Amino acid sequence: MRIKENHKLENIANEDVIIIDVENSTPKVITFNPTSTFIWNKLQGREFTTESVIEIILTHYEIDVNTAVIDAEKWVYMLEKNNLIEK
Repeated sequence: MRIKENHKLENIANEDVIIIDVENSTPKVITFNPTSTFIWNKLQGREFTTESVIEIILTHYEIDVNTAVIDAEKWVYMLEKNNLIEK
């Protein structure tokens, strides 16, 4: 999978956000925490898998494997749910 090129992470009022234009509606704003921002920046412009997200989390943070798996799966699900990635 890959992060769609038309979505850019922006810093607005010290918050990392992605603004998604929704046709005939108010734009949707997704706020990222520092971990999400870190992973996004590592993976933008490259192909990745859930396993590569797990590897990034385990390399950068001192957490157990089970927590890393859960966090990675939630992060990828959030991207899928908001149509931010292409497979």
